[in-house]
Amino acid sequence: MKARLFMSAKAGGDMDVFVAVWKLDANGDPVYFPIHALHDDGPITLGWIRASHRELDKARSTDVRPVLAHREGRAVAPGEVVGLEIEIWPPGTHFDAGEKLLPLVQGTDVNKYSNEVLYPRHERSVNRSLHEVHTGGRYASYLQVPSVTPLESSDAGGEAASKGIVMRRATARGAPS
Repeated sequence: MKARLFMSAKAGGDMDVFVAVWKLDANGDPVYFPIHALHDDGPITLGWIRASHRELDKARSTDVRPVLAHREGRAVAPGEVVGLEIEIWPPGTHFDAGEKLLPLVQGTDVNKYSNEVLYPRHERSVNRSLHEVHTGGRYASYLQVPSVTPLESSDAGGEAASKGIVMRRATARGAPS
């Protein structure tokens, strides 16, 4: 799973960007998942990036899993729109009819707990101003969600078909409904 976001920050310099994907039940209420092995109020999955480290390792990246090169930092100019490919941890979550995904993009950790609780957190943010997510036209920001569905027939062939599953890529673009 990945998010492809086009973002800018008025002050420039750098941006810390956090993405969470939540599950909503058929009534629109959040469905919570375990997070950090200590809490049970988390999203389905998480991802994050520091924009200055947006360069991809092209040899290791795939269409569904961007891998960052971490060779050198590339600053973001004030107001500059940069493309970010954010790896989101691969979840395994079942959805029934009427249930939805709710993507969340923000400049801080998604869940916040007191400092008395030990869990991984990002306390040294480089954010200096509000971030903007750009959408539409040449700024086609999206959430890419692979899905696994049972095969309807056995004529598809191949190893996956023999196991009764096939991978189909679905891409959700724009704001959640």
